Amino acid sequence: MIRETDRVASGWPADQAREELTEVCLINTDSVLSSWWQLAALLVAKYSDGYINLPDGHYSTPGIDPIRMIGYPADWLMNTDYGWGPVSYEMK
Repeated sequence: MIRETDRVASGWPADQAREELTEVCLINTDSVLSSWWQLAALLVAKYSDGYINLPDGHYSTPGIDPIRMIGYPADWLMNTDYGWGPVSYEMK
């Protein structure tokens, strides 16, 4: 996109090029930001409340559908003392 925009704008007067390039950048920024917000919403919805919420409206739980378990592996929890989650928020 940058190469093409630079190529097209190379023959324009400086004021026109600045305006057009600013507009292209704003459109691109809006598009990227919108995509990131869509991804955030998808991730929050999919992994809400300790479940994997599937697109068809169903969900899976670790006890019922172990293939879709979420969370940390037991050995990692034991090695990090994080089995019960954070117990203190003080900086060390």
